Amino acid sequence: MIKKDNPDIDDEKIAYARQAMIDHGLVESGQALTDGIGAMSADQWSAILSQFADAGAYDKDLKVSAAYDLRFVNKKVGM
Repeated sequence: MIKKDNPDIDDEKIAYARQAMIDHGLVESGQALTDGIGAMSADQWSAILSQFADAGAYDKDLKVSAAYDLRFVNKKVGM
């Protein structure tokens, strides 16, 4: 599918990118090790909002819980 949508990407580039993600723990690290790929929590979302609010990007009173839905994550996908 990657090559279909990006014909300039060959197998070597895909293999390199895949290995780089593995080497740097971009997919399988942190909470993903216990809850699966794509794991997240309400605390993580609150921390992200706090960082963005401190930078002036969002209002600190924003209802962050309206931005995500945990029903579809933390299902141990990829384990």
